[in-house]
Amino acid sequence: DGPPLATDDAPSQTARYTTWRAKLAQLTHGSLLRLHLLSCSVAWCLNFASKGSEIWVGVYVERLGLRHISRSIYFFSLGGKVLGDLVNVKLSERLGRIRTLQLCFISSSALLFCFLAAS
Repeated sequence: DGPPLATDDAPSQTARYTTWRAKLAQLTHGSLLRLHLLSCSVAWCLNFASKGSEIWVGVYVERLGLRHISRSIYFFSLGGKVLGDLVNVKLSERLGRIRTLQLCFISSSALLFCFLAAS
């Protein structure tokens, strides 16, 4: 929580509360409003896209006439999601969270372009 703000030897509850309050004030500062809105929007879109692709892949495979593998495609996509989360954890520890996010955005954009070009 940081060093206590009280002047006596024993840290008081007021010092701990002031430190927490200072951290909350920094987090909710007006200059960070745009950053919070952008990050919440990105998180919502990624979650929406992830769930949509999990549902859509089964429909896509059935439209291709491959009804017998639609369930296995669904389970493989879920397995890939778990594997991607594990790789993301390792990359974020090694490269940092921002670098990992940038790398994932670039690679997902390239994969989307390749998928659309192949269709």
